[in-house]
Amino acid sequence: MGKYTAYGEKVDNEIQKQLDKICEVIIKYVKPVSILLIGGFGRGEGSIIYKKNKFIPINDYDIYAITSKNYPNPLIEKMCDEASKSINKKCIDFEDYSNDMEYSIEKTFYPDIRVINISSLKKLPSFLKYFEIKYGSTVIYGKNVLKEMPNFNIQNIPNTEGFRFLMNRLSLMIMHFSPAFLHSINPSDKERVINFNSKMALSCAEALLLYSKKFVASYKKRADILEETYRKDFPELYKTISNLPEIVKKYTDHKLKPNYQVKDYLNDWFTLRNYAGEILKFLIFKTTNKKAKNWYDLAQIINKHYFKYYIREYVKLKFKIRNKTLLSFLTPFADATLNLLYMLKIFESTKKILFSPLANPIIPPDLKLFPAALLIIFSLNFDGTINEKMFKKSRKYLKQVYFDNPEIYSQLNWEEMRKSFGTAFNFYGFQRLI
Repeated sequence: MGKYTAYGEKVDNEIQKQLDKICEVIIKYVKPVSILLIGGFGRGEGSIIYKKNKFIPINDYDIYAITSKNYPNPLIEKMCDEASKSINKKCIDFEDYSNDMEYSIEKTFYPDIRVINISSLKKLPSFLKYFEIKYGSTVIYGKNVLKEMPNFNIQNIPNTEGFRFLMNRLSLMIMHFSPAFLHSINPSDKERVINFNSKMALSCAEALLLYSKKFVASYKKRADILEETYRKDFPELYKTISNLPEIVKKYTDHKLKPNYQVKDYLNDWFTLRNYAGEILKFLIFKTTNKKAKNWYDLAQIINKHYFKYYIREYVKLKFKIRNKTLLSFLTPFADATLNLLYMLKIFESTKKILFSPLANPIIPPDLKLFPAALLIIFSLNFDGTINEKMFKKSRKYLKQVYFDNPEIYSQLNWEEMRKSFGTAFNFYGFQRLI
């Protein structure tokens, strides 16, 4: 295992050249105290492929610039754009995700740079992303500030984080899949399906190990731990999806050393979708004590009941509130605030006012989006046909967070649904509120 990937020194040296250029741009704009490389590349598990005698990193470089003062978003966006250009890449922004951009590994790679004030490090809440920064990142410039972060205990990371990761992955699977792939698929779209299969498999492991409190900041170690503990820790799931560790290992191997000759990748897409659904049923039942008999039930439980736990955990950790009465009082205000910020984002981008999020302001936008995602993705049959009832039921939830388009449902138009859902998902996701 090398410093940035599983390929060793030669590839690491090439990656270092790119990181040095990115650091130069960051230093120019925000004069950081430290720069951290997080995610897969930050712990020696980054993904790369070779094409035309050159290496190509996959997905992104996740980078945190630690600064001594705050900087405005327009400056940070300008910095990100210049950092991307410094390595001959295009900074991926909201418009890129909202449009049906032709997929390719080369086009979709970018440096994802965030800025955080050093004074905030000691006060960071127990969220999984900060746990992974603390225990799975590399300092690529300046002082080692990791020791200034709290010593996070996995016991204190809420299980709602695993739920959110799984739902985010299911949402991305909708956005990056077409029923047409089942009949004919080009090499770039094959790579797309395999890469998102890998993300989904890894997230299944993450969610379960977070629940069992055995989560660690390493793809490889997570796959090994799941293989060792799955049958004992999750006997209910083992009865229905006994080979989960095998498919997790298959796609963990792909993550570390990408192999686009993976067999049965289309079948795996449906298998991983189903496995994620079963894990979601398990997690929701353990939290709410409500058992979903089918996908309709699960969508309703998430929308009508899970919100009581979901944002409450965020408020509790973010603002370090322990008083249950105060939490119960503040959580609805947090939910309403998320809806208002979401509406503002839509207005800024479309110049149209969407009132529907206010119809139920105490349910945050993502808990309206996620039930829609479940019904959309499970409406797709293996032969490419659409379950009409399930597809149309998703309208109940999606119209709460995006402009309604009845023709999508009457025509069972997956492609238009994929675009509409993806736009709504990205309106929320690009705010990085949670």
